[in-house]
Amino acid sequence: MSKLRGVVLGAESLLGPRSGIGNYTAALTTGVRQQCPQIAYRFVANGRLLRGRELEQARASGERPLIVLLRRVTHAVPGYRLLRQLSLKLVSSAPHRRWRRLSGQYSPGWLYHEPNFVLRPFAGPCIATIHDLAWLHHPETLEPVTRRIMEHDMPRTLARADCLLTVSRFVANELEERLGVSGGRIRVTPNGVDARFHPRSAAQTADVCGRYGLRHGAYLLAVATPEPRKNLGRLIQAFADLPEPMLRHFPLVLVGGHGWGPDLSTLAEPLVQRGRLHRLGFVPSADLPALYAGALAFAFPSLYEGFGLPVLEAMASGIPVLTSNRSAMPEVAGDAAILVEPESLSAIKLGLQQLIDDEAVRRDCIRRGLLRARQFSWENTVTETVAAYDAVSA
Repeated sequence: MSKLRGVVLGAESLLGPRSGIGNYTAALTTGVRQQCPQIAYRFVANGRLLRGRELEQARASGERPLIVLLRRVTHAVPGYRLLRQLSLKLVSSAPHRRWRRLSGQYSPGWLYHEPNFVLRPFAGPCIATIHDLAWLHHPETLEPVTRRIMEHDMPRTLARADCLLTVSRFVANELEERLGVSGGRIRVTPNGVDARFHPRSAAQTADVCGRYGLRHGAYLLAVATPEPRKNLGRLIQAFADLPEPMLRHFPLVLVGGHGWGPDLSTLAEPLVQRGRLHRLGFVPSADLPALYAGALAFAFPSLYEGFGLPVLEAMASGIPVLTSNRSAMPEVAGDAAILVEPESLSAIKLGLQQLIDDEAVRRDCIRRGLLRARQFSWENTVTETVAAYDAVSA
């Protein structure tokens, strides 16, 4: 019988624009409160307890036009990345101390769930969600400050957690085979897809597409933070090698907030000048469903993913998908997508050509993708997560 009274949840990923981990955290908290209203929740960010109104305001602020504009301006300031890394290093110890003080308030009957990898100090039982092992396989694709945090804190997290949640069987297998974690401490709780992502007609996408200068069914879409692991450089190169009529009729649209890594401008700017590439940067989450549904096809040739939520969102939106044949992407896509070798420009190019040229392939991918997406729901994620809470609290 579970003795669980409440959950202290790490909430940093809920602040500002939503990343994949932010979407996971938001869906989880909403779902648990709906399924198990008897479980109390406390949201903690940087060692500070967030109250309801403060939390909602912080979540909404990342979507406000002024905040979006300020973020774009600051990101363009020379030396921004260096200043950010230095500030993170200087202030990292203060949240750690606050977490330690806070943990003493929630001990009997409470557990701490960190949905963003690294456990902070807590006196009671702990659960951590491990989304991938990118810090181990591709450390060169992480920002230096992130890499240092993962290398320093992840071994302690893996040793200390009472239970580890993974978003795919692929990551669970990696934890066992690469890091020697006992399978008995791991639970697979796959991500789900929000009901906002579903097929839409041209009339239903007209407003959003019109605001971005796009036409329904007349563009290819990629949604990813511009960082090395997302492989956007090769995607742009492969796309640029398509026949000119394809480039003219089906430009590539890149959506994603600020990232880091090699500058894509050299590859992208000639295409941007010719109207063959649109770099939208960060867009409000409310616009994403229509941008997905309005695309002819979706491209996500990432080098490594622990799940690959955009693949699932695209399939649920009724558009065909091209993705990688490695890491967790085949597990998520099943037989519903074109799988390519992500380091092969020719493979990416041929896959894009197939999605543009072959209507039968597109229809088959759409049909299979819709069926595949229905197998993933946040309700199932919540059910499996609550089962882990109960097991740890028994």
